[in-house]
Amino acid sequence: MSFFKDLFGSHGGTSDVLPAPTGETALDIEIAAIFRMLADMMGTENLVIQAGKMNAMALMRSENRRERVLALMRILEEDPMLAPPPSETEIPEILVRMTEEIARIRVRRDLEDRIERKVTEKLEQDHEEYVEDIRRQVISEESPGAESPHDKKKREDLEALENIRLTQSVMELLRPQNFDEIIGQERAVRSLMAKLSSPYPQHLLLYGPPGVGKTTAARLVLEAAKKRAVSPFGESAPFVETDGTTLRWDPRDMTNPLLGSVHDPIYQGAQKSLADSGVPEPKPGLVTEAHGGILFIDEIGEMDEMLQNKLLKVLEDKRAYFESAYYDPDDKRVPPYIKKLFEEGAPADFVLIGATTRDADHINPALRSRCAEIYFEPLTPAHILRIVENAARRLHVTLGEGVAELISEYTIEGRKAINILADAYSLAVNRLTDPEIEEIVSRETNAADGLEDRSGIRLAPGGGIPKGAASDTARGTKLSDENVSRETIGEEEKSKQGLKMAAPDTAPAKPEFGGTVSRETIGGERESTHGLKFGASDTARGTQVSGGGVSHETIEGENESKRGLKPAAPDATSAEPESGETVSRETIEDEGDSKQGLKSDAADAVPDTIVSGGAVSRETIGGNSEALRALSVVVTKDDIYEVVQVSRLYPFGRKKASDTPAVGRVFGLGVAGFLGSIIEIEAVAFPAAEKGKGTVRFNETAGSMAKDSVFNAAAVMRRLTGRDLHDYDIHVNVIGGGNIDGPSAGTAILTAIVSAVTGAPIRQDVAVTGEISLQGEIKPVGGVFEKAYGARQAGITTLIIPWENEKDIPEEHLGLDIRRLKHAEEAFDVLFANDAWKAPVPEEKSA
Repeated sequence: MSFFKDLFGSHGGTSDVLPAPTGETALDIEIAAIFRMLADMMGTENLVIQAGKMNAMALMRSENRRERVLALMRILEEDPMLAPPPSETEIPEILVRMTEEIARIRVRRDLEDRIERKVTEKLEQDHEEYVEDIRRQVISEESPGAESPHDKKKREDLEALENIRLTQSVMELLRPQNFDEIIGQERAVRSLMAKLSSPYPQHLLLYGPPGVGKTTAARLVLEAAKKRAVSPFGESAPFVETDGTTLRWDPRDMTNPLLGSVHDPIYQGAQKSLADSGVPEPKPGLVTEAHGGILFIDEIGEMDEMLQNKLLKVLEDKRAYFESAYYDPDDKRVPPYIKKLFEEGAPADFVLIGATTRDADHINPALRSRCAEIYFEPLTPAHILRIVENAARRLHVTLGEGVAELISEYTIEGRKAINILADAYSLAVNRLTDPEIEEIVSRETNAADGLEDRSGIRLAPGGGIPKGAASDTARGTKLSDENVSRETIGEEEKSKQGLKMAAPDTAPAKPEFGGTVSRETIGGERESTHGLKFGASDTARGTQVSGGGVSHETIEGENESKRGLKPAAPDATSAEPESGETVSRETIEDEGDSKQGLKSDAADAVPDTIVSGGAVSRETIGGNSEALRALSVVVTKDDIYEVVQVSRLYPFGRKKASDTPAVGRVFGLGVAGFLGSIIEIEAVAFPAAEKGKGTVRFNETAGSMAKDSVFNAAAVMRRLTGRDLHDYDIHVNVIGGGNIDGPSAGTAILTAIVSAVTGAPIRQDVAVTGEISLQGEIKPVGGVFEKAYGARQAGITTLIIPWENEKDIPEEHLGLDIRRLKHAEEAFDVLFANDAWKAPVPEEKSA
């Protein structure tokens, strides 16, 4: 190796100052530097080997500069036959090219090294992931129920989301819990109950406007039917709810959440064991999930007609069948349950309840023929009034004068009425500042010295709880002179629903402590305020009064043991621990099973909120209904007006009736959907300029059938009054310009024309419906039930209907005086305020 040291130059020496190199010396140094770079880049041994292959070893040892350059040229160009040596004048240029070539080689090798390292790292990473996947697969095959770390993290993330909840919706809070809370639908609920509680329950179609309780009624009726001995529904009968507007299906049955579908193993995939063998997998739908119970389809009128036809087959067969071109009944690899599904179908014996806000015409006639139909009635202002008052009571809201009546003017939907009240409540609460809220709650919840707290416990001076009262509550809690943290009491959330406590057996004793409770204490009482009454020795809750603090474990165990507690007998109550002792959490938990089933003593009972002299934080209000009650929120009419203005709401039905008769103005009745409405018809008559050449003008938009009613009315008027319509210029107008689709306004048009011609005033508190015949008979019409609702909304007191519609509407329906008449003359006796219409035709004066 000394050769290379000599060749590449030695750095040794004794002189510290080297002479400046001459031109030839500089070339030698550059040649030696190039050899050194090659040795560093290729390695000394590899360089020697490469030089041997290129016949350059002798040239490298040569003293001749030209031969050493030739050796470099052979090594770099890998050409052993390269000759002759370059001339001295060519050496500088050759050395420059060699330096550039070495630089390119070095850069290329560095790049290749980096790429190789990345490839190696990627291969190692992929190998590790592959090994990890194989390991997971082996573990899952050995332990099918095992949970991988990835799956565990996903599950934990999902559970964390479950624990996050912003608020409780108003509709959820105020949803009816029993039949008494479904207001205005007594007939519909009774019919629904009768049809489902029978040994032979029927499929049902529910019609009605939105927000009247169709879905809630169906749920409650199923729960009630389960308890009837004659009902076929078992205790576990399911109530499967879906929406007809969201039900989508594929003609090839690859996707059908309602009836079920078949996943083919090629395009959609299936279980691994099925996909490997090419076996299609049936997926039962909602009809099978509802087997033995009720399938409720909301907005069934929006469902695809073809899907309605498919549903008919399931209703008849009580089974859902599956088909697939990939199914081979002779394939032994097909699992028995799949073969059973394909050959026998999936069970689908259920009762269908469809609800819709559309007309019956939008439902498949074949489906309607298989279902009983129940109509839910629109809500009247009186019904809305009751709904609003009940909602205000459950929200702990005080309604200002006329608030409920005002809400009833803007909606006929119970759901909308509650939303309006909730919006107004939010406005009322938003008017209060935080200091005002804290002051109100603190004043209401912190009883004065010597006064009795609303929970039934007499408070000691300073807000403390007397020893006797505390011991009788038997809560297993140690009270102390120290402040009780919010976390201590916070575990009692949602745990005091439905408690019924006996009266105190002993009078409250002298308080043992006079400490205070921090304002955070009250914060933990959230959602714990419904139906509680405390202070009984039979409550068996073991409250400790001592000089110590309340341990978190002591209270935590009560978290799930207070919902629906059943009081133990007096001799079974747990003894009060000695002062200074602590009741363990296990003690409290053991008492939980013995306290099930308690009911509230009073609807307005309140929790045992610990009282203090401190301020109440905003957290106290968050879900504490007692704190909300303490706010004394008052909703005024101004709040309602602000809500309706922001929401662009308009009065649903303005009162049009009056006690003052009017000439040429009468109220007819029409139907739109499930609602009736008033049709205002007015007429004016003038003597014709030339007798017998009068004109009649009528709204073009009113429709051809209404125009025919005008001509019928002209004939009947001449028959009844002897007056010729052609002697007058008459204009009949339907206020609002609506299209009258049908002849039911005939009697009303006749009345308006007769009044205009004779000057007889018409009562403005009477409405009439019915087709008029040429003989003056009042013929039957449809929608009488709905028309009565429209009349009631407008303030009408008397309703005239055709005699043949007698059974279409109950007596005194909606408080109306309903007259069932046969002839126009009978109607005139009710409609006109006097007998002026009977006046004879004035005789013409002779010239």
